[in-house]
Amino acid sequence: PSLLERELNIKLVSVLKRDFVEVGPGRYPEVNIIGKACQDGKEVWIIGEGKTQLKKRDVDKFIKTVNRVREVFSGEVLPLMVVYQVSPQVRRYAEQRGIRIYFSYQFPL
Repeated sequence: PSLLERELNIKLVSVLKRDFVEVGPGRYPEVNIIGKACQDGKEVWIIGEGKTQLKKRDVDKFIKTVNRVREVFSGEVLPLMVVYQVSPQVRRYAEQRGIRIYFSYQFPL
C-alpha cells in the first residue's frame, strides 16, 4: 500500500486480499490480489497476480482474468503483478499491455 501511495497517489479503502470474483452465474475466477482504493477522488480497483518467475503466458492469462473481472467493478482497474524474477523482455511485454510490475523486494517486511 505505501508503494502505491508513493508512486501513484493511491490510498487503499479496503485491505488487499486474495479472493474469488463473481463474474457470472457459477463463474468465479481467483484473483491473487484485490482491493478497493481511491486515487485523486476516483474509485480504483487493484487487481494483481503474484508470480515467482513471470513468463509471457502468465501475462496473457492474467490479462484474460483482468478483462473478466473488470466488467463487474465500477471505477478504474489497476492491474499489477508482483514478481520475484522477470526477464527484461517479459517485463516490457507486460508493461506495454498496461500492467505495472513490482518486485517482491520492493515491499517492506
